[in-house]
Amino acid sequence: MNYYFSKGSFTISELVKVSEFSRPTVTSTVHEALELGYLEELSGTADRRRRDFRPTEPMLEAWRNYCNALLVNPEFSRALKLAQTLISMRELEARSSDLDM
Repeated sequence: MNYYFSKGSFTISELVKVSEFSRPTVTSTVHEALELGYLEELSGTADRRRRDFRPTEPMLEAWRNYCNALLVNPEFSRALKLAQTLISMRELEARSSDLDM
């Protein structure tokens, strides 16, 4: 979802990079989501090899409902804060190691 929110769409290649799944797994999942109406393919890109996708409104609504349900759960909320802290720490460590090079 991060790619969608940052640029309005995403490609299968972008999803493969940010997930731990293989390209065939991501591709089949995207095609299933297309068939179910959770994603739509954007048309009008100049490069025919590039296929951009974005979530449909029902998918975004389901995502919002899911996130809201998680946020009202105190145990999840604490785990989320811990995860955000760990992610921030790893990003800082990666930046400092890049600067040390």
